[in-house]
Amino acid sequence: MKEENIDNIVDYWNKALLCSWESSTSKADTNMAYLDNEIENIILRRMLDELIKGKCTRCLDVGAGYGRFTRTFQKYFSEVILLEAADSIYKQLQSYWISSPEIKCRQGTFEAYQDDKKYDLIFASGVLYLYNDEMLERFIAKTREMLCPSGFIILRDFISNQPMVTESTFIKNGYCYYRSPQFWRDTFSDRGIDVVAIKPSKPRLGLLRDSNILKILRSLHLARHLQNALVIRLAITCGDWRMKGSDLKTVFIVAHAA
Repeated sequence: MKEENIDNIVDYWNKALLCSWESSTSKADTNMAYLDNEIENIILRRMLDELIKGKCTRCLDVGAGYGRFTRTFQKYFSEVILLEAADSIYKQLQSYWISSPEIKCRQGTFEAYQDDKKYDLIFASGVLYLYNDEMLERFIAKTREMLCPSGFIILRDFISNQPMVTESTFIKNGYCYYRSPQFWRDTFSDRGIDVVAIKPSKPRLGLLRDSNILKILRSLHLARHLQNALVIRLAITCGDWRMKGSDLKTVFIVAHAA
């Protein structure tokens, strides 16, 4: 059943693709995707600045998509491996990064991936909320084996203070698992890994995230201004970063091998 679940996830992405180079989803406004991507890379760089002193050796990005975090990883690691299972996405990923010798693209699932060398960082974005608890346990156990003794895991995932499971509208026979911060702390702790931070990856932006407002902005040819550097800085400064009640929040979960 585990293999079937993963096959269904890969099959969806193989058909749906991503809506833009900057996006983590198949359906989104491309200007908003650009804004979110810039913000999330800024937040990720801030975290890596705190975690990493000097340039490290190896980073593995699981479910890399088109490589929207790759330029950030290049700053900190001398070798970056981009792992992507969906063939259609992988082909574009490879075309984007083929001229960068320090970037290596690999096709396949994390479950099937083999590498004798250890990693300083294993990163996964938007992957594990589609994994049930058994699949998640296997994933974390394998990351623990593949990490250097003082390596880090960073997950970009969705959390809720009130955990919930919903049926996926995209993945055949699939579910979405929205877990609590405490769940992540306990699950990593059972594997001898310490969660050192859980931080929002992007802020709430009120009406800007309303699909009807975005539609109006597009009709007035104003949506492109979401890519403006000043707008990006204002979004970081003025956006709402709080975790409210049972609301879902996109976060970076940072864990350190003890």
